[in-house]
Amino acid sequence: MFITKGTMVVANLWALQFDDTRFTDPWRYNPGRYLGTQALERSAFENMNAVDPETRDHWAYGAGRRWCPGTSQT
Repeated sequence: MFITKGTMVVANLWALQFDDTRFTDPWRYNPGRYLGTQALERSAFENMNAVDPETRDHWAYGAGRRWCPGTSQT
C-alpha cells in the first residue's frame, strides 16, 4: 500500500495485544505466556526495536522515535 509523505500512521495497539492468533486466551491475565520466549532474553528497549515484530513481547511502549521515555535503554 502506498502511503503519501506526511501521513500519520497509528498502530492499532489494542488489536495487537488482544489478538487470539498470537496469544492463547488474550483476555486472561497470564504473565506466564512470555516464559520461554526470546523476548525475555532482551530488555524492553531491545524488544520494541526488534527487527522481527513477531518476536516482541508486547507493544505498549511503542517503537522508534515515540518510545516510552521511562523505558531503559540498557
